Amino acid sequence: MCAYSVFNTFPVYPLSAKPLILLAFCRYRYHTSLFDRPGFNRLVQDATDHKINLVLTKDLSRLGRDYIEAGKYTDFIFPSLGCRFIALNDGVDTIRKNNEMLVILKNVMNDLYARDTSNKIKAVKLSTFKAGKYVGCYAPLGYRKSAADKHILEIDPVTAPVVRRIFDLRLQGYGFRKIAL
Repeated sequence: MCAYSVFNTFPVYPLSAKPLILLAFCRYRYHTSLFDRPGFNRLVQDATDHKINLVLTKDLSRLGRDYIEAGKYTDFIFPSLGCRFIALNDGVDTIRKNNEMLVILKNVMNDLYARDTSNKIKAVKLSTFKAGKYVGCYAPLGYRKSAADKHILEIDPVTAPVVRRIFDLRLQGYGFRKIAL
């Protein structure tokens, strides 16, 4: 199991006579705008199986950034499973229905934030493409990334002759299999 990094910031509460079992559900490498995450699916399954009765997050955005899905879980799914939801920094607790409008607004803002960030990233990538800059992780065979600017490709003197030979053999009528041998 891996834990959310926010568990280090949770305040310590005195334990009652009942035992406290803390399960951590991994969200690393998955964007919170997606609800089909392995750790989240396990959390929902554990709530369905009544293994857990409380979902605790640092804030609402840690549950998810899609306001319709987040609202579905906080308003319908978790309560129907007998599972309480608490978002510490946002003051959300599904047992106390005192700030429902605030929860809706925060969920919408989290969704808009994710969409805005996505649009900004797309715009930067598009401008990079239009400027003719290379954006791949690795340079194709026969090229290398420039030491001065990683978005510029330059001919690699070590591997370029191999690529030229492949092209020459193809122009001479050799097939792919014969070239590979």
